[in-house]
Formats: sequence, C-alpha cells, structure tokens
Amino acid sequence: MPRRAWRAALLLPVAALTLAACGGDGDGPALSAEAEAGRNTMRTNGCASCHGADGQGGVGPSFQGLYGTEV
Repeated sequence: MPRRAWRAALLLPVAALTLAACGGDGDGPALSAEAEAGRNTMRTNGCASCHGADGQGGVGPSFQGLYGTEV
C-alpha cells in the first residue's frame, strides 16, 4: 500500500474519533421546573410521534412560540 493510502487509512479514523469526542452531552441549557414538567409530559404521552422530537412540528403542529400562552 502506498504511503499516502496508509496516511489516509490512519488519519480518517483518528479524525472521526476526535470529532465524536467533541460532541456535547446533548442536554442543552438548564430548564425551569415548568419547562422540565412540560418536557416530561411530552415524553410520557408520546407527543413527539406527531409534534416531532424537538417540538418543531410534523403531523401535528409545532410547539414553538407557545411559551407564555394558554393552550
């Protein structure tokens, strides 16, 4: 195998592992107690199946922009 191919074969896995290690824990910012309760309600009732895992919408409407309103 030529030297350039060996470098690529070694560099690609090292780069992939380095990038994977840079990922965050995925929890995001701390939530208020009210927001945490809403998130738990969404998870418990399976709301993500229609409204999307992040509340952006899907089959059902988006949850975005609802904070401070009565639903």
